[in-house]
Amino acid sequence: MFREDLTLPNGLKAIGLTATPASTVDIALRNILAVAPDLVVTGINRGYNLGLSIYVSGTNGAAREAAFRGIPAIAASIDTSVSPQELGSAAEEILGVARRAKQHGMPKYGFLNVNVPPRPAGGYKGYQVTTAASIKGGRESFAEVQRPATNQTIYWDVYTPENQPAPQGTDIWAVSNGYVSVTPLKVGETDASQFDVLRGWFK
Repeated sequence: MFREDLTLPNGLKAIGLTATPASTVDIALRNILAVAPDLVVTGINRGYNLGLSIYVSGTNGAAREAAFRGIPAIAASIDTSVSPQELGSAAEEILGVARRAKQHGMPKYGFLNVNVPPRPAGGYKGYQVTTAASIKGGRESFAEVQRPATNQTIYWDVYTPENQPAPQGTDIWAVSNGYVSVTPLKVGETDASQFDVLRGWFK
């Protein structure tokens, strides 16, 4: 579904699409925007995208779609426990990342995965450039939901954070310790170290 009658809370006119996050970015860049944007920000997603969970993240998938087209992108997520009053603070932190991306530039086909924790009493400790932990940041499950307008059954991803220990310097460690996690990612996952092994399979 394509809608042009949407207005965001700040009064900004918006276009709505019923599609996956990555498809939404694809359609917007190919068929809606006359000029490519300088930066694509996806989110703020309610629910972290940490560790191995980034592989099933629609927010990251949408940012990757922009990066695939050579447009810098940021995937932005927050903890599910963040209160509506904290959303403004979280948005300011993500804006801080966007400003730095604009100032310094980003590599072609690169994008950033940003996760903002609940705001500690003394404020965020700052930004931490991180690696993606090699564990999932939480438990993934699904809820069966009836779409009100059509009564169609849809399955909605439900993410439950789990306080699993992770090494210092990882995204999970950063948000667990009050930092805004910024993880640099890129398009493409070819594992060059396996070339010789696989060639041996097909002799």
